[in-house]
Amino acid sequence: MAAKQRSLWTPSIAGQFEPSADVALLCGDARETLVGVPDGVAKLIITSPPYNLGKAYEKATELGEYITALRPILDQLIRVLATDGSLCWQVGNYVEKGQLFPLDIYYHPPAFRKSWL
Repeated sequence: MAAKQRSLWTPSIAGQFEPSADVALLCGDARETLVGVPDGVAKLIITSPPYNLGKAYEKATELGEYITALRPILDQLIRVLATDGSLCWQVGNYVEKGQLFPLDIYYHPPAFRKSWL
């Protein structure tokens, strides 16, 4: 006979930002979903921007253009992140003419420019 699991916490989960919710799962384009979120409220952000590989759901662009396009999103993520919060930013690599560029190194300077790390 299997032991019955007990939950010590039953979180309230919202599909948009609600101050009374324990958890908000915002699915969609960050440029749109973060607009209504107040500054400094997110304790944990988990996101995975497009990899810029030219898959069916994205258009591959030049590296500089790609980084420039994502910087406003990074700015919004930093804006809503609490000072004691964590940002899990899943990025891949950019490949051009057989050369591999780890994308996280391109986000490191803008993050420090914002003084949030």
